[in-house]
Amino acid sequence: MENLNVYIDFQLNIEEGTPIFSAQATCLRYTEDLERAITVGHATVFLVKLSQDTYLDVCVDADCICADLYTALTSLEKICDLDNLQGLVATFHTLSMTEEGKCLENAFMEKIIEQLALLNVEVVLTTDANETLKSLGFENNEISDNLSVMYKYLQKQYVTLEK
Repeated sequence: MENLNVYIDFQLNIEEGTPIFSAQATCLRYTEDLERAITVGHATVFLVKLSQDTYLDVCVDADCICADLYTALTSLEKICDLDNLQGLVATFHTLSMTEEGKCLENAFMEKIIEQLALLNVEVVLTTDANETLKSLGFENNEISDNLSVMYKYLQKQYVTLEK
């Protein structure tokens, strides 16, 4: 098997008129001689800083951007305590790999999650349940019979001790 040189390029954009950022991740595989990059995958992740005070407004903004983003964010109160949420919330929106890149999907997702942790993302959400996410430690939260949101905490959970 040949050695693969894989690189992920990120581009960050703000969704105009909202406090929501979209991060476009492109997975590139370089040829062995490093002369040429081949795009083998794309992912879109939305980033938002939430608090109890801004939660409903952000959910309304999310509904204007994408139904999956709205679904993921509105399920957040069932997954964690919004008052104790310190970091950012990330929501995977899309993930697509070329046929050549299928073998890199797991590594691509792991690298994105590593980078999100560096940005102080506390929890990652997605409405796309798949085996790759399960293998990366995502948990399932059933919302209804035909709808669920998967999530993973990236930052350590803090325990409040009572006196």
